[in-house]
Amino acid sequence: QRQQTEDETAKEKSLSETVQRLQHEVQKYKNQAKAAEKEIAALRNAVKSLEEAFTAAISSQQALEKEEDGEEEMEDKTGEWIEVTDPDTGNIFYWNEETGEMKWEL
Repeated sequence: QRQQTEDETAKEKSLSETVQRLQHEVQKYKNQAKAAEKEIAALRNAVKSLEEAFTAAISSQQALEKEEDGEEEMEDKTGEWIEVTDPDTGNIFYWNEETGEMKWEL
C-alpha cells in the first residue's frame, strides 16, 4: 500500500513537472508569435511606405513626361527650322529663323 502511494506520488510529481514544462513551452511559443506579429506589422508598414513612394515616383515621372511632351510641341511650334550644313565639318544642323536657336537634331 505504501509503495503504491509512493508510486502515485511520483507519477503525480512527474505529471506536474510535465504540465509545467508544457505550459512554459506554450508561453514561449506565444511570445514568439507576438514577436512575429509585430514584425509582420512592421513589414506591412514598410511595404505600404514603399508602395506610396513608388506611386509618387510614377506620378512624378508621368508629370515630367507630360511636361517634356509639351515642351517638344512648343519647340515644334516656335518657328520654322532650316536645315544648314556646317561648312567646317559638313555636318547638318538646324537653325530656327525666328528664335535664332541652333541644334543638331530636331
